[in-house]
Amino acid sequence: MNATSKCGADGLEHDATILSKLSVLRQKQFWIGIGIYQKVTSWMEVLGCYQLQEQRDIFLESSTGLCLWKCNNTKYFSYKKHLQECMCLKHVKEDIYFRSKLSLDKCKKYNKSEAVLVHKVFNGDYQRSGNDDEMCMTFMCRGNQPQLYETHCMTTNISIQGLCEDGNPSLDARYWGLPYSTQLENCKKRNMLLLRSNACTNRTVWERIWTNIFRENIEVEIPGGDNNRIPVRCLSANISVTEIKDLQISQENCTSKLNWFVCKKINYYFLLS
Repeated sequence: MNATSKCGADGLEHDATILSKLSVLRQKQFWIGIGIYQKVTSWMEVLGCYQLQEQRDIFLESSTGLCLWKCNNTKYFSYKKHLQECMCLKHVKEDIYFRSKLSLDKCKKYNKSEAVLVHKVFNGDYQRSGNDDEMCMTFMCRGNQPQLYETHCMTTNISIQGLCEDGNPSLDARYWGLPYSTQLENCKKRNMLLLRSNACTNRTVWERIWTNIFRENIEVEIPGGDNNRIPVRCLSANISVTEIKDLQISQENCTSKLNWFVCKKINYYFLLS
């Protein structure tokens, strides 16, 4: 029987303030109730570079998807990939000067609050393919409404074009049949993003084109676990020899055998191998 099932419905303890007080576990490695799971983020759309009205807390995250996960209670957030800076924008009208959009290069040249690359959680309608590996979106116009499609980011489908946010081709030469990342980089060289998904209100797009909507695969720590998923790694801990309140966390293969674990409503258990 593994540690999780031994604890029953209460589950493994993961509260560091409780675990660090268990002196009986000093110098012992034990399981805690946190697993690392692979998840697909919600869809998110890059809106552009804007001036931030007031400095917000900055978190260091290694990807846009992890920044979204950090800001899971907000509709808007900012992320600067080259600095790995993440900011959660809870009150968007007070946080961003939406009337003062800046050129894209300002988000690389300016630091912190002077300019941020704003993202928005995308909750619009789109054609679902059912394939979890399709992490980008393309669209075409149906009247003044966009018809969006889940699309594999690396596709070289000849019918998919690359237009920048001004509506012009991403390249003077070939601008169709190129994958998402190539089309985006071509637009960035022109100091622009891809065409926004709301472009159908003022232009007509007859062929499918790339847009700034995407999602990511991320690995996140989930306390208490996820009954619908199998963790890719599990967390264990040990209490420092020199300082009992110093809880040292490490990642383990979930099939590894540890002799100690802590249940939520029971002080501790010894797990016989």
